[in-house]
Amino acid sequence: MTRWSLARGAIGHRGAELAPDGFFAVVHEGMHQPGWRTAMLSHMRLAMRLGRPRAENFLTEAELRGIAAPVLMIWGDEDPYGGPEIGRRAATLIPDAHLQVIPGRHAPFLDDPERCGALICELLGERP
Repeated sequence: MTRWSLARGAIGHRGAELAPDGFFAVVHEGMHQPGWRTAMLSHMRLAMRLGRPRAENFLTEAELRGIAAPVLMIWGDEDPYGGPEIGRRAATLIPDAHLQVIPGRHAPFLDDPERCGALICELLGERP
């Protein structure tokens, strides 16, 4: 049930097909812990208002410019929680930011784990 529920939502069908069974076992187990529903509803109320991200959750331009660490954003081109334009805005303001938009939804590491791994290794100066 969890695999196909997530396929219809956050991770999409490709991510659901590629993810190992263990991933869904962990998600399923987490969803059945005491307090999970309350915590998730609280999280969603803090993140969203009327189906849209809350404006107060966005970092200001000054806050983004103040990030001193290298930043790699790997963004699914069909992320249901916010499109790549959010990452593009941040990447233009953060001094050492890189945005990679790849086919996928909210969990691009499930859609294309090899590419995500290679991008992370490249950022860290390692070989994949």
